Amino acid sequence: MQGRAEIGNLRTFGLLLAALFIFVSGFFVSAGSYSGGWVPILSGYCDIEAVTSYTGWGIALGLLCATLLFVSVYIVSYPVLNTERERIVAVLLSSSIIFTDPRAVCFNSIYLAALCLVWVQFYVLRGEQYYIGFFLVSLASLFFAPVIWAIPIALLLVFTDMQDGLRKLLKAIGGMLTPYILFLSFRYMCFDDVGEFLHAFYGEMTKFSFGLFANHLSYIFLVLCTIIIVLRAMTQIVSGLRRTGIAEAHADKLQCINVLLNCTLFLMFCGAAGTPLSPLIGAPLAILLSKYFSAQANSAAAKIEWIILLCALVVARLGYFIS
Repeated sequence: MQGRAEIGNLRTFGLLLAALFIFVSGFFVSAGSYSGGWVPILSGYCDIEAVTSYTGWGIALGLLCATLLFVSVYIVSYPVLNTERERIVAVLLSSSIIFTDPRAVCFNSIYLAALCLVWVQFYVLRGEQYYIGFFLVSLASLFFAPVIWAIPIALLLVFTDMQDGLRKLLKAIGGMLTPYILFLSFRYMCFDDVGEFLHAFYGEMTKFSFGLFANHLSYIFLVLCTIIIVLRAMTQIVSGLRRTGIAEAHADKLQCINVLLNCTLFLMFCGAAGTPLSPLIGAPLAILLSKYFSAQANSAAAKIEWIILLCALVVARLGYFIS
């Protein structure tokens, strides 16, 4: 695409400064307690609290997982983002969004779920490998149970694809069931507690907690600003699908669906067990917003939205210092 607009150097530098400030300051604020939550795949034989506290191991594992997630964002965003600048912006945006919750500097199972979900898009777009894609979604739900709610919606979207939809649906169901068959078989042989596990899993996946308004006012302001900008971005992207190629339109549509599913999970479970869910939404939001701001680089309205978003990110962090 010749003559394609890009986010300017000044705005990219401003994002870099904001990302660095949010990351570094995360080590100097009180983030509150985090118990580690209940991780289905580790239940009964591993104490996750040993690596989710503010210790050397907890921070080292957290930063390792964050790095893996950023590398994944850069790689997976290729079908959606056309230039290296856009992919770098996506990485910086994902870092800023994730570390707005200071607890994200420590390891938590949400990172593992987020990594699985990021790579779903890669396998679905590259060769339509629905078995592997839904295998990863199902595996993500074993790290964070509420992800299970995304599976029936995703299956419905596959089934409504009229081009060879039944074959894709069967592959998706096979991929979805495989992790649970293997894991429940393991629990039956080792612990003989499948019934108790399923009961605990059901309780975790239905532990809805609309805890957004329990956060700092500055964080609520960030969430509201992000929602407005994301809705505007999705409107612009969806309206332009007919003017793009089939492959790019499919990638953009899948990205919008990914953002909707992850943001819905965030809003429904953001107060559950004090779990930091920012890693869950950081990657899909960053890719979508990078696409939008690059396409609208010359728009005055988009420039204002960029400034508002950066200010909201910084103010959300400053809220921890003045609370």
